[in-house]
Amino acid sequence: MKKRWYPANAFFTYAQGCREKNLTSHVTIKTSLPEKNPMQSYFLKRAKTLAYVCLFLLISVIGISGQSMFRKILDFDGDRKADFAVVRQENNLRFWYIWQSTAGFRAVQWGLATDYTTEREGDFNVPGDYDGDGKTDIAVYRRVHSPSNSFRHDYYILQSGNNSFAAKSITTLRAIFHFANQQDYDGDGKTDPSAGVFYDTQGGESILLSSTNSLRSVSYNRQSLIRIGDMDGDQSAESASSTLSNPNTVTWTNLTNGNTRSIQFGLSSDQFVPADFDGDGKGDLTVWRPSEGIWYWLRSSDNVFQAIRWGLSDDLPVPADYDGDGKTDQAVYRRGSPNGVYYINGSLGGFRAFAWGSSTDSPVTY
Repeated sequence: MKKRWYPANAFFTYAQGCREKNLTSHVTIKTSLPEKNPMQSYFLKRAKTLAYVCLFLLISVIGISGQSMFRKILDFDGDRKADFAVVRQENNLRFWYIWQSTAGFRAVQWGLATDYTTEREGDFNVPGDYDGDGKTDIAVYRRVHSPSNSFRHDYYILQSGNNSFAAKSITTLRAIFHFANQQDYDGDGKTDPSAGVFYDTQGGESILLSSTNSLRSVSYNRQSLIRIGDMDGDQSAESASSTLSNPNTVTWTNLTNGNTRSIQFGLSSDQFVPADFDGDGKGDLTVWRPSEGIWYWLRSSDNVFQAIRWGLSDDLPVPADYDGDGKTDQAVYRRGSPNGVYYINGSLGGFRAFAWGSSTDSPVTY
């Protein structure tokens, strides 16, 4: 009788799929099998193969669903690096021109042009990972006036997972301002469409949660909605608002557990942007101050105030993780002739300039 080593429960694992968790432990057993048994080798190889496949799929699912929302910003090819994207309006249509860091050049016609001089508003860019595959989807937001003094907020999405079309709609009462505020509010790894509104003294948003396909409404008194991402690291974005005063008071609420926090930060003219500069998976409360070309943020890892001058007053902020180190980089887009240029302060790669788009193009921002 010889002592041989086999993966514990190898045959059971093959029969039951991936339910057996103890795939790597071993036991000593006695057997009277020959030194080489073809059937034994066959089933052991099949069990090992299935175990590796299941492990790969498990790691892939965990990697996508557990990925920080800040790492997915403007990542159209899913390599965990932000891509360069601009929109060009031609013949009343909207064309997306994207330079992907791994997949290369991509051009897509998606949406209608926006004309601010007429009643026809057209579409607005609302990129996000709506299908949860770890890649940013091309999407536009369209406001439609409906009967009975209401507005319909339509999202038209080109899903990267299967290159298919998806439409989502939210109806609200007519307000002074209507706008999109898409984020992943329920933490399922999918961007949720949101319709932001502002009345005379009250603002709020109606969110279409992808996990339940149900609406969630949030109201704010004399405040305006802002987008700052996941502030506590639970993979769910907070619903946030600003008083637009000097000094400015920011309030955000976790829609999952109801926790709320308020803090004085920034000025009424500042632009809030979602960012995670320290890479801890939690949003750093951040503003871009165009008048100074300075970024101000409150670092979530140690609550330390930070500031850096990066950009000019006419630049547009496009923060994202361009070098793939898990940290948001300060970045601006500067329109110019003949090309627009991205100027990036990479947390890993340092300074980088990338010319992309014509003088009339607009950068895609989150």
